[in-house]
Amino acid sequence: MALTPCATTAWRRAALAAACLLFLLPPVPASAAAPTPRAADETDRPEADAAPTASPLDIVILVDESGSLSEDDVEQETRAASTIAQSVLDPGSRVTVVGFGSNNGQADQIAAREVCRPTLVDEGSGRQYLADCVSDLHRRDSSEGDDTDHAEALGTALHYLEGPEAPRDATGIVFLLTDGELDVRDSPHWGARPEDRDDNAAARIDEHLETAREDGVQVWPLGFGSSIDRDQLDAFAEGGSQETCNDLEVATPNARVVDDSADVVRSLREALAAASCSVAGGLDSDTLSGGGSTTLSASIPVIATDGALVVTKNNPAISVEYTDPEGDTVDPDGGDHKDSRISLSGANGPVEVLHVVDPLPGTWQVRLTSPDGTPEELVTATVQWQGRVNTFLTVEPADHSGQELVVRVDIRTRRGPVTDPEALAELDFSAEVAAPDETAEPIELNDGGEGPDATAQDGQYAGTVAVPEGAGTLLFTSRVQGPGVPDDVRELRYTIDPGGAALQPGVRFDDPPGEVWAGSRIDGTLDVDNQDSQEGQVELLLQAPEGVLATIEQDTTAFSPGTSRTGFTVRFEQGSALGRAVLHVQAVDAEGAVLTTSAPLTVTVRTPPGVLERYWWAWLALLLALVAAGLQAWLVWHRRRAASNVQGLVVELHRDALSLQQELRAPSRWSTSFAFTVRDPQGPAPRLEHGGASGAGPVYRASRDPRGGVRLRTPHGTETLRLGGHSQPLTDGLTVSFRDEQRPRRSPRQNPDPAQAAPGPGTREEGPPLSGIRLD
Repeated sequence: MALTPCATTAWRRAALAAACLLFLLPPVPASAAAPTPRAADETDRPEADAAPTASPLDIVILVDESGSLSEDDVEQETRAASTIAQSVLDPGSRVTVVGFGSNNGQADQIAAREVCRPTLVDEGSGRQYLADCVSDLHRRDSSEGDDTDHAEALGTALHYLEGPEAPRDATGIVFLLTDGELDVRDSPHWGARPEDRDDNAAARIDEHLETAREDGVQVWPLGFGSSIDRDQLDAFAEGGSQETCNDLEVATPNARVVDDSADVVRSLREALAAASCSVAGGLDSDTLSGGGSTTLSASIPVIATDGALVVTKNNPAISVEYTDPEGDTVDPDGGDHKDSRISLSGANGPVEVLHVVDPLPGTWQVRLTSPDGTPEELVTATVQWQGRVNTFLTVEPADHSGQELVVRVDIRTRRGPVTDPEALAELDFSAEVAAPDETAEPIELNDGGEGPDATAQDGQYAGTVAVPEGAGTLLFTSRVQGPGVPDDVRELRYTIDPGGAALQPGVRFDDPPGEVWAGSRIDGTLDVDNQDSQEGQVELLLQAPEGVLATIEQDTTAFSPGTSRTGFTVRFEQGSALGRAVLHVQAVDAEGAVLTTSAPLTVTVRTPPGVLERYWWAWLALLLALVAAGLQAWLVWHRRRAASNVQGLVVELHRDALSLQQELRAPSRWSTSFAFTVRDPQGPAPRLEHGGASGAGPVYRASRDPRGGVRLRTPHGTETLRLGGHSQPLTDGLTVSFRDEQRPRRSPRQNPDPAQAAPGPGTREEGPPLSGIRLD
């Protein structure tokens, strides 16, 4: 995968070489993932093996400074060397940079000189030191020894790798950047005759390569230029150690040759990925003008446990902002971000790197902003990532006969089990079984939900094995590897009782929940068939991932001859690691031998639910009650409001009980009262008008009576009328009556005559309510 050069302008060479080295610091290792049970015959009680930790790398970068290279060639070498150092992800790694030419016998000439001393990249100051020192690489002139002495270079690298200060258990790797042409004819210490010196140096190279192979040191050569010796480069790669971080072909050391020195960075970055079982991600690039901004992206897969977002900005004044896959801005100086550990390097240089331990999977956004007045720059973003996985290997009898065994392999990272189908498709799962002194036989595993596999595509692989006749002990081995995933191998020795176990237990969970939290419990049942004549002991052991704090309790461990049944309970404690967890329960006898293992139970450990969530049913009932009460209150209010609305009332004017054909309707808008006056009451044609006009005479107000009818308020008092009934005289022998055009009213026969109960003028009514309409 191509890596765009940091720059091509010569004046930037030193700055870019230093800046590229800034992302060397690897992430700090997180706690190991879930352990694998040991075999019952190797310990008193089955327990978890320590999860494997990442082996550090001890890297020496040999950079050819000979005169056979051009200035541009050496510049590309410098950038490639710094890129390698900055992309290392393995914790505890160390980097040394050596520039080499030749020692032609002149004063102060050193064939292989230390450019950057051995530096632990976990140290906070390590990156900055490497960024500073790498700029000292240069093309030599004749006074410095400008030939090519591969023998001295390789010997110097081995000296660093074999020294007492080398990281413990580190994998030694030599990256050799050269044009591939050995030339020590002018170096007198290689022999008296110039024509013999190259052969003598070549013989010493063979000795160094033999030492490298014995000490487990890999050699990765990269050749370029006009005088490439491909055979010599191949010999370097094949002569060193062939031990690899996984079994993928790409991880085997090999020589790389590029036609143009501009491809050195890309090719050597791919070599580092192959050597360290990491992945060099794709490159996103854009041209950024002064005062502008652009957004680049880099994708981190779900399998990744360590990553480095590498941003080439060339101009240190360009600012960079990172956004995680969930759309949240990352504070590079915050130290932690959503269960990830982060650190930033190179912010004040042309290349900066955001290191992330346990990164959120998905597409990360990188926004670059250039100040006004700055020149146009090519900016890039990419990612280097690695996935450190751990696996569970468990073996259990398929039934009480013991003639068939079920093998299960579960994969997880530090963030939890891996269930993403795309991530699993990239991995190579394998398992095999072997009897002592026998050839191992492969076990067919599947995650399709068939046979012993309970659930399809959940990251739990299962297969079956027929127990060979007369077998006593079987060695089971599982392996998981893939691009960016170093080899993870698990072994389990399983002892078979040739006579059949007298105790035959069966373990199952009773209606397990999908989610658990502190204080939760999962109940189960243990069935024991004791075919012996004496009481037997069966104890249950819980196998849970690291960080999941849970205990198991059983009602009894003693079982009399015959068939027995008892219960057990798994309880979860405070402080358990959150996320998906796979649990197994093993039944062991008094000697600790595994009798059976339950089918895996997958649960999600979460924070305890709050009061609202825990008693949701009560809150729901309360909410429904409140809604019902609110609805009832609204209906009552609505009915009362509608009952008090005078819309639809019509008042008619009478004289001497005869209608004057004068009517007035209540306002069409909602109102609780209806005011009117009588115009010209003494004239031949009195008429009704809406009240409120000045000089119109007394105002009369009508309102609906809640008991029915109309309540009429006059200057002399209040009276209640039924619909159609006449009021007492208002003035000059005039009376009024009311009818309702809006809705039917109750028949007057249902109520007493309101006239008999109505008070006279100037008085208020007394006694029981009457039918009719109230007027206020």
